[in-house]
Amino acid sequence: ALARNFYYPGVGKLGATGAEITGFNVVMMDAKGFPSGLPVQISKNWHNADPPASVTTWGGYGGYWWTANSLLEIPANSVYNGQWFVLMQKYGGYVAWSHAQLSIVGYSDRWLWQEAALGSGGEAICFDPLGSHTRALITDVRVVLFDQAWKGNVGGGEALTYFNETGAYQYLKDLDAKISATGPCLSNASHTATTVDDAINVEFQV
Repeated sequence: ALARNFYYPGVGKLGATGAEITGFNVVMMDAKGFPSGLPVQISKNWHNADPPASVTTWGGYGGYWWTANSLLEIPANSVYNGQWFVLMQKYGGYVAWSHAQLSIVGYSDRWLWQEAALGSGGEAICFDPLGSHTRALITDVRVVLFDQAWKGNVGGGEALTYFNETGAYQYLKDLDAKISATGPCLSNASHTATTVDDAINVEFQV
């Protein structure tokens, strides 16, 4: 696991984040320095300036931090040669793409959220797959002009809008979200869920 400024109970926070937090990527490379294809789960947060109250209110997990984790199955008596590369603004000379789990601890307790970015100058798209915070799958859409400045939000969007026969909006439940590729060229996130009245099974991919 890699982490920056992440809160460890009894230890505190280690490292510090920088401008990379909105659009960085972590890729597991093989022994020759090429992407291995092994998945890396990236989580990040930049909500709440972490006042003292956040330790009790949010368990210490508000503020700026990120983590990257991989689960490898390595046979006994064997060696895996690989290394993590932390990619920021560019990869291979081109502006990199990233898609990761976005923690909103310090801002809201309604999640799961995800965030995608082109480069490290700010978020491009945010997703709320259950619609639990804004009632929309796509919450934020921001133009990327590569001037390292966040732009105004012109979001959002939806994949399914469903009202039952009484006119009640039907949220999703039983969400299974899997980000199988976080970038840096393309990303792939798949989701399955069911409407709360069990009438519709949903599968969507971003």
